[in-house]
Amino acid sequence: MRDRREQLLRNAEIDPAIIEREYLDAKARVRATWAAGEAWDERAGLAVKREELDRVTEAEDECAGRLSRMKADNRSRRCGVDPICYR
Repeated sequence: MRDRREQLLRNAEIDPAIIEREYLDAKARVRATWAAGEAWDERAGLAVKREELDRVTEAEDECAGRLSRMKADNRSRRCGVDPICYR
């Protein structure tokens, strides 16, 4: 949504005030949707499960980020991680 807004502002074909108003309206709709989902989870007794899922997902994302920043070394190549081993 943000990228599209920036693209429209760069093109300058539409009044920037209209773009900003539509962007803020869209963000408000997204926030309302999330709030409605959380309210439904609360009514359905799923709030604890949702919080647990959010924590697990955040931890998984953090681990994936750490792994993506790791550099391969000779030990990982010997373990079969190096794509050359698959030829």
